[in-house]
Amino acid sequence: MKKPTEDIFMRFLQGCCSEEELIMVKSWVDSSEDNASELFHMKRAYQRMQIAAISDEHTEQALNKMLDKCHVEEETLTPFYRIGWLKYAAVLVITLLVGAGIMYKAGLFVPAPETLIAYGDNIKELTLADGTRVWLNKGAELRYPKDFESDERHVTLEGEGYFEVAKDAKKPFVVKGEVMTVRVLGTKFNFKSHKASHTAEVSLIEGSVGVKHTSAEDMVLLSPGQKAEINTDRMLKISEINASVAALWHDNLIHLNQTNVNAIARTIEEVYGMKVIVKAGVDLERTYSGVVPYRGSVDSLMISLKNTLPIDYSIKGNTITVFPSE
Repeated sequence: MKKPTEDIFMRFLQGCCSEEELIMVKSWVDSSEDNASELFHMKRAYQRMQIAAISDEHTEQALNKMLDKCHVEEETLTPFYRIGWLKYAAVLVITLLVGAGIMYKAGLFVPAPETLIAYGDNIKELTLADGTRVWLNKGAELRYPKDFESDERHVTLEGEGYFEVAKDAKKPFVVKGEVMTVRVLGTKFNFKSHKASHTAEVSLIEGSVGVKHTSAEDMVLLSPGQKAEINTDRMLKISEINASVAALWHDNLIHLNQTNVNAIARTIEEVYGMKVIVKAGVDLERTYSGVVPYRGSVDSLMISLKNTLPIDYSIKGNTITVFPSE
């Protein structure tokens, strides 16, 4: 596999490469572990460069904050403001503080985030500092702090991830993608964010979440079984989904919550591609809650249901017939 050029890598890191270039980079990464490791180190170096690039405004804020901590009167520095030396004085102070390790203690330096990437065909699982569990689908990337020290728990996602957020009423959990932001206290949801195509979608499995376009102010609340998506038209759209299969990829389990036979039949049709006929007389008031292993064989699922619900079934070709048990 031919290695992409440095220009293509730079556009990829900046999130402005074309679809063709994105496919080229992804193919190169998937072709070997060494390539994946090389791109990982490129991204870490690029992230550190971004953090190190302190703007004039942030430089002035950093110096003023440091002067307050050192109890230096602002009037004594008036000449520096007058002749424009503030920037250079701040850079000098910041450089010295970095060397002494004081910036971190003073709250002026934000450490580079940790990064987890699901390379190749692997699904990665991670438990964050607050107990939140995250699964990353193939090719996804999560950036997160080692510890959540602010009033909110912030992470950034590129690709697809499934989240089981640890509840903390005092610290909302915020997942940010290229065009969508998701804010929760504790819940289960699936989030896809694609930087290159500027699209995103979140499917709510359990609890509630607020979602919005990153450039918007107001959030829209979702209920379980709903999906919010932003396509290339940049509009936020809400639709109903089958929550039991929204994140089937992350653990190969079909999640059912107070689901009746008709809804289970639709899930089977969607997951296994089979036709399901529910005969008259089947009790639709009875529901099933729990997880059913997805093992490639629909028989294992039907046996689990049969042991819990008053049903029986038969399979002929690509059709499953469900009828009341005797």
